[in-house]
Amino acid sequence: MPLILDGKKYDKIKFDQGESSSLFILSSTDDGSEIVFDYLPKLDSSFNSDEYEVLLLENSFLNAENDVFTLYERYHNTTSDKCESKRVGWVFPITILESNESEHSNNTHLHGYQYVAFEHLLKAKTHINPTIDVRFNQSGKYSLSEIYGENTILAVIKKTRVPSPQQFTLQSYIPSLSQYGYFIKNEFELNHRVDQYKCSYLELRGKKRLYIRRSDVKLLENQYFNDLYTQYFKTISNPLLRFHLIYQVIEHIIGERFDKDFEEIIVKYQQNKIQKNDFIEEINELKKERTNIRKVFNIYKSNYNNSGNYLADLKRDCQDILEKHTEVKDDVGDLVYDVRNLLVHNFRKLSELEKEKLNQINMTFELVTSDFLIYGIEN
Repeated sequence: MPLILDGKKYDKIKFDQGESSSLFILSSTDDGSEIVFDYLPKLDSSFNSDEYEVLLLENSFLNAENDVFTLYERYHNTTSDKCESKRVGWVFPITILESNESEHSNNTHLHGYQYVAFEHLLKAKTHINPTIDVRFNQSGKYSLSEIYGENTILAVIKKTRVPSPQQFTLQSYIPSLSQYGYFIKNEFELNHRVDQYKCSYLELRGKKRLYIRRSDVKLLENQYFNDLYTQYFKTISNPLLRFHLIYQVIEHIIGERFDKDFEEIIVKYQQNKIQKNDFIEEINELKKERTNIRKVFNIYKSNYNNSGNYLADLKRDCQDILEKHTEVKDDVGDLVYDVRNLLVHNFRKLSELEKEKLNQINMTFELVTSDFLIYGIEN
C-alpha cells in the first residue's frame, strides 16, 4: 500500500546505494514528483521483506534508543516434550532507523531487520500526519518519525523462523508483548504510566532477549479480548476500572469451563458413578464463583512453571490490601475473589495507600490473566 501525501500516491519505491550515502526514493505516478528518505543505518539489503511481518507498537517506558531486544518465541517441542525457544525477530524503536549512533549500530544481526522495517514502513503507510506538508519542505527529504511519530516501536518477525508457521498471526503475540509494556500503536492514546509498571519494565533494560509466546485463544475472534489489548489496557490507568477489566477475563474463563464441568457431572450421574445427593452437591458447588476462581488458579499453578513468582506476588499484595477489612485467606483464588468483593462493596473505605496497593495487584493480576490467554486453562 503506498504513502499518500496531500492526496497524492507515492506508489513507486527505489533504493539508491551511493558511495557515501544511501537513499529510499518514493515517486508518484500521478505527476512524477519524488520524496527522499536518507538511509543511515549500516546496510544489509540482502533480506527479502516479503519474508517478514512488522508490527507497530508503543511503550510508555521502554522507548529509548537503546531499548533494543531480540525476540525469542517459547514453544512446546512435541518431539522432546520440552518447552524450548527460538529466535524469531527483533523489537526496536523507530529512532534507530534514522541514525547510526546507538550502542546497537554495529550489531550485524540487526542490520537486515532495520532495512526490512524501513522498506515496510514506506510501503505500508496509507496516510501522513497532517502537520507534514510536502509543498513546504524545500529539501524534499523526510524522516520516518515525522510520519509515524518518534515514539513508535517496531516488532519485526521473520515468518520462516516461526515455530508452526501455519498457525502464525502477528496479532497472536499481543498479549505476550503486553507483559513487557508493548501495545499496538493505533488511534487510542497510550496512557499506561503507573509507577509500579514503570519499575517492573525498566528492570528489562540491559537484557538482550525478550521471550514471547503466541496466544492459544483466538484473540481477534473475541471482541472483548481484542478491545482489552488494543484499547482498554492502553488508555485506562484508574486502578478500580483496571481491576474490573482484568477480572472480566477470569469470568470469561469460568463461563467457558462451566459448560464442560457441568456436562462431566451429568455424565457421571448417568453412568451411576455418583448418587443423587452427590450430584446435587456437585452442581451447587459448581455454581459458586469462589470455588471456580480457586480452581482456575490452582490449575494455572500446577501446569505452568513460570506461574510461581507471579502468584506469590499476587498473593502477598492481595493479603496486604485485605488485612484491615476481612479475614485473610491463604489460597490465591480466594484472595482475588475477596479483593473483588472489597472493591465492589467497600471501595469507599480504602485509604489512598491501599489504592496504591491496588495498582500493584493490577500489575501482577494482568500478567497472570495474560498468561491465561496465552497458555489456555485446561484440566
